[in-house]
Amino acid sequence: LGGPRAVGLGSLRKSILALFLLVAIADPGRGDADRLRVMLWTTVWGAAAALLAGAVSSSVVVVTLVAIPVALVCGFAGTFGPRGGVIGMLTLVVYSIFAGTPTAMDATLRDALLYLAGGVVVTFAALAPWALHRARGSRAAIALFHRGIADLPDNSAASIGSVVHAARVRDILLTLHADHPRPEVRAWLDALHEDARTIRVALLGLVPATASEDPAVERALDAFVTATRMLCGRVAAGVTWRVRRGGIPQARAVLAGALDELGAVASDEVVALATTLADALDRTATAICSPWPIRAIDRAGGPEPLPSLHTRAVDERRRVADHLRMSDPYLRHAIRLAVVFAVGEIAAHAIGAPHAYWIPMTVAWVSRPALGDTTVRVTARLIGTIVGVCASALAVQVLLGHDAALAIAVGVAGALALAMLTANYAVAVTGITIFVFTLFTLAGEVVTSSFPARIEATLIAGVLILAGAFIWPTRTGGRLAGSLAAYARALARYSEPALRGDASWGDGGRDAAAGAVLDARTTAAADFSEAEYELGGHRLDPQHGHAVLEALHAATFQSLLRDLEGASADDREAAGPVVTELTDLDARLSAADAGSGVPPRSHPDAHPHPIHRTLRRAHVVLDEGGRPQAGSTATRVSE
Repeated sequence: LGGPRAVGLGSLRKSILALFLLVAIADPGRGDADRLRVMLWTTVWGAAAALLAGAVSSSVVVVTLVAIPVALVCGFAGTFGPRGGVIGMLTLVVYSIFAGTPTAMDATLRDALLYLAGGVVVTFAALAPWALHRARGSRAAIALFHRGIADLPDNSAASIGSVVHAARVRDILLTLHADHPRPEVRAWLDALHEDARTIRVALLGLVPATASEDPAVERALDAFVTATRMLCGRVAAGVTWRVRRGGIPQARAVLAGALDELGAVASDEVVALATTLADALDRTATAICSPWPIRAIDRAGGPEPLPSLHTRAVDERRRVADHLRMSDPYLRHAIRLAVVFAVGEIAAHAIGAPHAYWIPMTVAWVSRPALGDTTVRVTARLIGTIVGVCASALAVQVLLGHDAALAIAVGVAGALALAMLTANYAVAVTGITIFVFTLFTLAGEVVTSSFPARIEATLIAGVLILAGAFIWPTRTGGRLAGSLAAYARALARYSEPALRGDASWGDGGRDAAAGAVLDARTTAAADFSEAEYELGGHRLDPQHGHAVLEALHAATFQSLLRDLEGASADDREAAGPVVTELTDLDARLSAADAGSGVPPRSHPDAHPHPIHRTLRRAHVVLDEGGRPQAGSTATRVSE
């Protein structure tokens, strides 16, 4: 803010290197066509933001006035999906950076062109292996499914997001093999598709077991999931490149050993489900290691053509119109972000500290539509910044004057930020902070005075963000009762035919019914996570909600097991009582979601079936009412 920035090598380095991290953050990581589209859109919008910000950067008043509509649009971009939200966030970050460092118009144009050129370079560098991909069509879908399992972010079967993505790839596989011209290929792909369904359902069915209080079971299950991921990774590599099938036998042996260890400590139900998963994966590995009926480079059944521009434009207008209501979380977020970002711009000018644009930049990075998510992000940002500043001070002290070492530190810090961005935001912020200070030092800037300024800017931005979030909150966790009701409703539709052992799955068949349960479970788990971090009243106490959620998880696990292994006479007898428990649970939770409280229930006779006993515990939690105290029913059920 102290005057036009000098145009020199240091400025060029900042412009070129900083954009590499920003464009790389937008990389969705899978699907070459999606990666190309998303990263290029990020590049174009970032260059436009840099050009606009540089054009108005000489006037604080104009910067602030322009910031309002820019932040409004960027905040509303989340309506176009998760990647739309990321692109909007990064665009606003670019605006805050270039608006906070005033430049002449010729330098502004140069910066925008550098951003555009660098974004194209990093996009195509990320996609360079694209031309080497030998698997197309059906084989590409097989590889992508198993890579989705192999890329679970940790060794827990509870990592739902990657498995749900794998389900979408499995559906693509179903579409591709249905149209394949050769019957022997269709039969081969049919078998792989069915095994893919079994792998996904069984892995998700193991989720409740990952919370076992027995350390031996937890360790054995962790080792089993790790072995599953390893074998899936080897299958994905083998179906892409024939020469890489050599690693599959070793991975099969590791999985067999892990299954034996799990069988020695886990319950019969867990072992049965794990055995089902291992058998399906073993059949898949056998198919990949055996001669293929499909060509080495299969180009049949490519992706569906994109809809016309007119159709897409109509769809996008409809999507925007659907969100134009004040109760919509994305519209509320956009308005709140515009106000807080503008206040951040004013605060940055008022304090006049080094790199004061860090305040609005932090607002852009951290603000989220939901109150709970925003609270967590602000906390993680502050912790990561403090740790990053301390690490940066040490790194700069040691590496000052050694440009090669500083360049390596820039790369390592950027890699840390990218690797941990979704896994652990606090660690990612530590990487980003080190990246910034080592980059500035490499560009010739003395950063000593900027260390406290970075922490000060983060604190100010955090206060502004939380003030906006609490003054006009979006409590997505308030949907917890409704999402739990939807979970119970979907589970009732799935569990009845699963327990009866018949084929009355309704529209879409078994896959649609199971998919509805898993989607409802993911939504309920996300709403519970939000509710945990949202201060204030809730229509369903989060502790009670957690107990109900765990009961539904266990009932889902047991229903999936019956579906995969077949229903017994006891299961068929219990189908009616189990559906009654789920229907009543749906009704009681729906009443709580409507604001009328949890209605009392006259409990029918208890049934000895394990699913019925599990669901009865959820009703006992709802019977308690009020907030759980120490030693309450919620605690006892959890125990």
